[in-house]
Amino acid sequence: MSEKILSISVAAYNISETIDQVMESLTKDSSLLQKLEIIIVNDGSRDDTSQKAHGYASEYPESVVVIDKENGGYGSTINSSLAAARGRYYKLLDGDDWYASENMGAFLEYLEKAEADIVVTPYIQVKGSDIKCIDNHQEIPEDSIQLSAASVLNDTYLMHEVTVNTEILRNFQQPIAEHCFYTDLEYVFYVLASASTISRFFEPIYCYRLGVEGQSVSITGVRKHYKDYFVVARRMFSFYESTYKAYTGGKKKVLSAAIRNYSYHTYHAYTLLENPKEMKKELYQFDQEIKQSFPEGYSLGYGSKLVSVLRRTKFMAFPLFCKKNQA
Repeated sequence: MSEKILSISVAAYNISETIDQVMESLTKDSSLLQKLEIIIVNDGSRDDTSQKAHGYASEYPESVVVIDKENGGYGSTINSSLAAARGRYYKLLDGDDWYASENMGAFLEYLEKAEADIVVTPYIQVKGSDIKCIDNHQEIPEDSIQLSAASVLNDTYLMHEVTVNTEILRNFQQPIAEHCFYTDLEYVFYVLASASTISRFFEPIYCYRLGVEGQSVSITGVRKHYKDYFVVARRMFSFYESTYKAYTGGKKKVLSAAIRNYSYHTYHAYTLLENPKEMKKELYQFDQEIKQSFPEGYSLGYGSKLVSVLRRTKFMAFPLFCKKNQA
């Protein structure tokens, strides 16, 4: 392959119905393919995802790579593609989402000249006919600045927003949890921990589909996979506990915000579950575990109103949050 500017990791598990939309968004302008590496990671699909993926690899042999592997979950697709990526920058794409083709040319031109470890972009949120552009980081300039400076302006980052220098993240050598859901925030956490500088491209790239039945972020999905929040939380808390002293100022602030944000998501997930009495007991046990094992990360949870109220009421307020969030 010729030198690539951007490697795109496509998480592909049973995406036969959406892979054509994914690939059309990436290959619409064939003149850009010389700068792109599209890594389709077939995560043990049981439909014809692999067959279709290899069809695209045959059609675009200089730009499309297929990795066939046993099912290992979303995190395993990141671990596999990052190890193989040849592009200067690296970005994720879920198999049921797509990219804004009309902005890809300008984005690649920007990345060719970019110096920042992380490039953030707006993203398009699609929920049925409701389409909106989400632009969370307008304060970050087009030119590279220290992450510590940017983080004091806006300190919450999502997977859809970040593109990262491939070698910096790969050299960080922090694999993502496998056989597990909700690893996108773990991924972003390690991206932030590995980077020093950040810049912003002003047009949206990622198109994020919401409202699909069975999505892990839906109530049905949360009820099915809620224990995975614990798995990821323990990994993030453990990393923070062992490294927080190495970070100061704005860099520590952005990592602290990521821990606080994930604390909220974990506790909030429990308010969506059935059988509040049993779930309150389970969540309280987790709360006491992290208080004992990860005191620095535990203290950050108080920055979330939900977590703070639950703790200060000794979880007596838990049924009220359940009633409110399930209404």
